Amino acid sequence: MQAAANARPGTLVAAIGGDVGLAEKACEAIPGLAVANFNGPGQTVFGGAQEIVDEFTARAKELGFRRVIPLRVGGAFHTNLMAPAVEEFGPALDETSFRRGHASVVANVDGLVHSDPSDWPLLLRRQLTQPVRFDDCVRALPSGATIVECGPGKVLQGLIKRIREDVEVRSVGEPQDLGGVGSAS
Repeated sequence: MQAAANARPGTLVAAIGGDVGLAEKACEAIPGLAVANFNGPGQTVFGGAQEIVDEFTARAKELGFRRVIPLRVGGAFHTNLMAPAVEEFGPALDETSFRRGHASVVANVDGLVHSDPSDWPLLLRRQLTQPVRFDDCVRALPSGATIVECGPGKVLQGLIKRIREDVEVRSVGEPQDLGGVGSAS
């Protein structure tokens, strides 16, 4: 993915406000702009070449979004600018043996539970160039599920709480935060 980002530089921004329909209209209005993440109610991440994202940022309010937050990333991930990564990653996926797991796995590219191991090579290819459907992934989880956010901050925790009220979210930012994760509370 880094090689793809170097070959086809780009960036991402989070747009606050709007919905899926507004996101689609923005992509129609600005050729080359792509949705990288459907994060949940009121937040969509857009990506593309820097000049395309700059145009979107300048026009965001006109297009119906309240605010745009630049993201510090190394590329326009989950957009067509990552297509070269698919070519590099594909042979490794073809040589990998996938097996049925012991737990359900939700694919971020479609927000669905996939239990057939033969699904994963294509899903993993698609996830490089197509939007993450984080909102659909959260909705696909069973009621009462515990979601563990790993890393600094609680961005996902906030998004998840706006999507579902019937799941528990725990944040693990430091090693001492691991206490109780994986055990009943």
